[in-house]
Amino acid sequence: MQITKVFSLRAALTGAAVLLLAALVYAVSFGLWANRTLVDSDTFASVTVNALSQASSREVLASAAVDQIVEARPRLDAVRGPLTDVIYEALASEQLQEVLSATGSRLHAILFDGSSEGLVLDFSRIRDRVVERVAAISPLLARLIPEDLFGSIEIVKPGAVPELSPAVDAVRTFMWVALVVVVGIAGLVWWRSRSKSAAMLVIGSGVTISGLVTALTVPGGRAMTLGTAEDPGVEVLVSNLYDGMIAGLKLQSRMILVLGVLLMVAGYLLRQRESSHAATVA
Repeated sequence: MQITKVFSLRAALTGAAVLLLAALVYAVSFGLWANRTLVDSDTFASVTVNALSQASSREVLASAAVDQIVEARPRLDAVRGPLTDVIYEALASEQLQEVLSATGSRLHAILFDGSSEGLVLDFSRIRDRVVERVAAISPLLARLIPEDLFGSIEIVKPGAVPELSPAVDAVRTFMWVALVVVVGIAGLVWWRSRSKSAAMLVIGSGVTISGLVTALTVPGGRAMTLGTAEDPGVEVLVSNLYDGMIAGLKLQSRMILVLGVLLMVAGYLLRQRESSHAATVA
């Protein structure tokens, strides 16, 4: 009876260690991703440019731009199709890459610097291209396009994007705490385990579970994030941004999963060797 209790206690402690390691490694992994992808303004702007350059994003941005242009000059509704096409094409050109990069930087400022501005695109660089396309259809309508009409196309209203800096700061702080605790627990498991193979199996199991949980929660996070978008167009932009931002976390989760599996395989092989050695000695 006493032996059974000892084994039950040991199994419970081992399970607790595995789950605690999994949770802490998950926290460290998430914090590293947030620090590298969200907090770093250059990386954030680069990912934003890629997301806004997607065909579906360009469709939304072109449509939003034309809606505002037509609202300012209703008679231009007659050439809505050509207007949308030329802006859609221009968004994929080198001419507007700097504009999209600046948009990424402004979005980063809104999310992490407490800026309450809206998100505005400056399409003034392509005004001549738009006027030329419209003039080919109707010179009269082309003359209706004022100089400043493309200077400030608003795609996100002020206050529509929440500030994330408090949440990210908390994640980064907890990441460092979790990292210290992970090292401490892994060291304790290594020191207190009956064998090195058992320690490797425990640590590997925790790391593997962490990688699996990360991989499985990414789709759920996507659905939750898209659920906050009230407008279909905004949902497309948020979807592309989420996919771009989360790509690094998905890759990271696979690397963690592979590391955990390798540790478990190494632990299993070491246990086989230990068992073989014990049988030889006996």
